[in-house]
Parts: sequence; structure tokens; C-alpha cells
Amino acid sequence: MQTRLPADEAEKAELNPPANSWIINAGVVRPKSRGYLRLTGANPLDPIQIEANLLSEPDDLEALMAGVELCGQIGNSAALRPFVRREVIRGDLKRPALKNFVRNAVFGWCHQKLYRQNGMRPNVGSGQQSGGLRN
Repeated sequence: MQTRLPADEAEKAELNPPANSWIINAGVVRPKSRGYLRLTGANPLDPIQIEANLLSEPDDLEALMAGVELCGQIGNSAALRPFVRREVIRGDLKRPALKNFVRNAVFGWCHQKLYRQNGMRPNVGSGQQSGGLRN
């Protein structure tokens, strides 16, 4: 899971990032939180309900908050100062506000839909997926 970036034009207009902006983003590679799939009917063609259950484990929230704080420290470091006009998204958030920021911005970063729609399945251990796409 990772924090979401502004995706639509309304969000970008509200944040007004400088031209030629850059991004540093936090992610949790091995989350403890587990989601589930639920069948919605007996017919195999019925859609499934997907419950990602992101941040259901407190350790995942803490790890993502620490990652966002670290990204802020790196982005605002003396070494990167020549490349930074201002921090656009996070700002100087204290703990309760940072927790809300992370909860509102989190999303999963796996691409299950791509596999399902194109009938591709990962070839475990090969570093390559069927269809010629690389991991």
C-alpha cells in the first residue's frame, strides 16, 4: 500500500504544484493488513466483492506514517533544497492530522485488474509475467 497522489485536474488545480514538480512517495511493501474476496452469488459469472482492508493493522498505519514523515525529511533536506520551492501536499502535519492524511490517501499498488482483464498470470520466480510484461 502507498499514499495516493493527486490524480484529477480538480485536485491538481487546488494544490497548484509548480511546473516541473517532482514526487517522493512512501509505501509499505509487506503489510500485515489482509483483505478478502466475497462471492456475491452462486453463478460463477457474478461479480466478486473486494474488501482491501487497507490499514486494518495498526502497524501498517504506523509504518506508512513513518514513511510519509521520512519522505518529508528527505524532500526538505539541505541536499535537495536547490530543487524545492515548496512542499505541495503534506505540509507540516502533526500526528493526528498526519494520521488522517495517511488514512485518506492510502491505496493498494498491486495490479490485479491487469492480470484478470488480460488473462495474464505471473510466472513465479521468473521475473517476468506472461504476455512479455516485466515485474
